[in-house]
Amino acid sequence: MGYSTIEAPSDAVAPRSWQDEVKEIAYSFAPLGFIAFGGPQAHIALLHAQFVETHGWLGDDAFLELLALGHALPGPTSTQMVVAVAASRGGIVGALVGFIFWGLP
Repeated sequence: MGYSTIEAPSDAVAPRSWQDEVKEIAYSFAPLGFIAFGGPQAHIALLHAQFVETHGWLGDDAFLELLALGHALPGPTSTQMVVAVAASRGGIVGALVGFIFWGLP
């Protein structure tokens, strides 16, 4: 009686490390810091286009929940959204990286 190995389907996605997630956050937020002009309303539209429509990191419902939380907290909503979107992808380290790359330029 022989043993057979079970292979994963070719379309299966391997789990990603948190370092890979943080790199992806850095690569995604770096260009946004240079092109984000127009105030918080424009920033929120840019974040929605980038991370809901293009990358698919969040669904519309999750994005709207984060937006509602951002409106309830003091400070600029767009910066809070940057931190929240990055944190949803890469945790606390991802949030810090997203904030730095958003505000660096």
